[in-house]
Amino acid sequence: MIGISSAFNLGPHFNLYFEACNPDKLEDEKNLTEFFKKFSEKFNFNQDGAPVIFNCMHKASEDNGLCAIALFKNANIIVYLFPKLKQVFIGMFSLQEFDFEQFVGLAKEFFLPESYNVNFFSENSDFPTKIQNQAFPLDFSSQMNLPF
Repeated sequence: MIGISSAFNLGPHFNLYFEACNPDKLEDEKNLTEFFKKFSEKFNFNQDGAPVIFNCMHKASEDNGLCAIALFKNANIIVYLFPKLKQVFIGMFSLQEFDFEQFVGLAKEFFLPESYNVNFFSENSDFPTKIQNQAFPLDFSSQMNLPF
């Protein structure tokens, strides 16, 4: 059994919140699969099977959306797409190092948000080195109508 204290120092977890995205990228399951493939190729992460994709409903607006979970060796990514609201929420946890800023750039290039927010959570992790003073919990659910 793994105790809570032994789970620290494993790696960072971050969330991206995108607003006013390109709605054409938010309505098709193939786009989610393409996003995960681009991530895998760019950062040399081995995807462990196909992503799990299912319908979900936005809690605050009852907007139907898609949710996808992709497992990689040493990482996982979950993506929520809400086409009517033009919102994308991405959560990632990784044990494997990669260029965090390039990941944000890849996601921005793919979903084309007009605005975005990044939250980075870490317990004494060594990367990404360019994110500082962001290791604190934030509750944006009331401000951004998050689905969770």
